[in-house]
Amino acid sequence: MDQDQQEHDDRIPEIAITGDLTEREAELTERLLEIEPGGQCTLYFDSPGGSPYCAMSLMTLIRLRGLRATGIVTGECSSAALWPFAACERRLVTAYSILLFHPMKWQSEESVGLAEAAEWARQPARKRYGRHPGRFVWHVA
Repeated sequence: MDQDQQEHDDRIPEIAITGDLTEREAELTERLLEIEPGGQCTLYFDSPGGSPYCAMSLMTLIRLRGLRATGIVTGECSSAALWPFAACERRLVTAYSILLFHPMKWQSEESVGLAEAAEWARQPARKRYGRHPGRFVWHVA
């Protein structure tokens, strides 16, 4: 292997998380999956957020795969974008970085009352979804 190829292989992957997370979910997921479990990467954030489900998915990939991610906010990191940023092992901001927080708002396709939602949440997952052979539940601390 020549020296240029070796240097390319030794580079820490860099991923830009910019714009709406939801619009780039497939691309970002693929880029994170390209990193070896336990590997290092640098994530550059300039995002106003997006879907909380997308953010949880990215955060879960980072944590479950044990990625040693460094998150750097180069502009804005707001709303749902904060979740994958928080999953980073090392987090850096500049004097001009913007981080905006707000209460979580979950949405549903149906109008479900609080009592019905609370009852649904109390049921075991097995009862809600049925049994799925081979499906595992991971607990991230």
